[in-house]
Amino acid sequence: MIYITKTRLSLLIKQTAQVGLGFLVMLLLTGGRPSEFIIGMSVVSGIGFVAWSETKRI
Repeated sequence: MIYITKTRLSLLIKQTAQVGLGFLVMLLLTGGRPSEFIIGMSVVSGIGFVAWSETKRI
């Protein structure tokens, strides 16, 4: 049981870091002033990435 919890926690931390890195890259590419469209696409991409990786894991 504890192994499963540690595995899920490590996956959550890894996904959070990857999505955060994606947002950081988006901010760097836009010079810190992204448009609403870019922000929306980044959020949708982050949600899609997490959903895809979770379905791949199962």
